[in-house]
Amino acid sequence: MRVGEIDTLNERYYAEILLQASWEDPSLKSTATRAFDPATSWTPQLELMNGIGDVHDETNYSLRFNKQGLATVTEHHRLKGTLWERMELQHFPLDIQNLSIIITTPRKNTEMKFIKDEKKPSGVNRRVFTDEQEWYLFEHVDIKVTEQIDEYIDDGNNHSVVICSCHA
Repeated sequence: MRVGEIDTLNERYYAEILLQASWEDPSLKSTATRAFDPATSWTPQLELMNGIGDVHDETNYSLRFNKQGLATVTEHHRLKGTLWERMELQHFPLDIQNLSIIITTPRKNTEMKFIKDEKKPSGVNRRVFTDEQEWYLFEHVDIKVTEQIDEYIDDGNNHSVVICSCHA
């Protein structure tokens, strides 16, 4: 939604991000009268890997049912805070920096994998870019889905990771 100050010296930047994840949940029926409860239902347990300090995360859920009654749950995150990014300064001041958010899950890759939604494009709002005197912010967002063994989850399993990067 918004990219703020880019701090090359400390390899960090400020951002406000809208992140959405959707999945089908066959246990929910369109005739069900209860709302989605993340405490009792399956969720992807998304985690931001490159947040610094207190990153505010406001999360809510929405349900959509198809004609057959199959539920699609969407988890909506509004993230605000400072993110770490390795700055590549070899060609300074003519370089291009990736500004990324890295999302993972403690769930094994056999249980859950990220898939890019080709129907919903990602983008950056350049009109509210606060560091435009020093940087040019590109609108395009690259999305890369990969797997890795996470150091902080000591289970020896691969976990799905998605990296969303814009460029300045």
